[in-house]
Amino acid sequence: MNTHQIRSAIKTGDIKALEQMLREGWKADTVLKQDWSLLHLAAKAGRANAVAFLLQHGAKPDRQTEMRQTALVP
Repeated sequence: MNTHQIRSAIKTGDIKALEQMLREGWKADTVLKQDWSLLHLAAKAGRANAVAFLLQHGAKPDRQTEMRQTALVP
């Protein structure tokens, strides 16, 4: 999977694709541009299933973006 595919899986809440991402060696706590984590993207997209999946697999809810936002704070 590439970054675009992972972003798409998160934005659509595609858990099967996120499971594949982990099998391929990506981490649930991966950080992308501007310090946005996969959890930030899932929260912003309103994908509770993806948020729960990422948290269950090690995403850190207190990780901050460049703007010092966590995934828990809009």
